[in-house]
Amino acid sequence: MFKFSAKNDKMSFNLINKDQDSYNKCNNMNVSALARQYSSFVFLVSMKYLNDEEKCKHATIQIFKKLNKLFHKTDLQNIKAWLYLETKNYCTKRLI
Repeated sequence: MFKFSAKNDKMSFNLINKDQDSYNKCNNMNVSALARQYSSFVFLVSMKYLNDEEKCKHATIQIFKKLNKLFHKTDLQNIKAWLYLETKNYCTKRLI
C-alpha cells in the first residue's frame, strides 16, 4: 500500500502499520457499498443459470463473502466483470 521512504519515515511507517480493526471496518464498508450496488446484478446473473430463487440468494451471499476475503488482497480494476465471471463460475459448479 505505502512504501517506507527516507523522507517521511514516521508517516509511512504509521500508514503501513495502521490499526487492523479500522482497516477491517473500512474494508467491510467498501464491500457493503459494492454489495448494495451490485447485489441485484449478481442475483440476476445467477438466476440465468440456476433458476431457483433460494439458490440464487445463497449464491449472491457467497460471491460477496468471497469478495470480502479478496478485497484487500487484489486490485480489481473492473468489479462488474469480476462479479459476472465469479457468479457464472459459482453457478456452473453448482450445476455439475
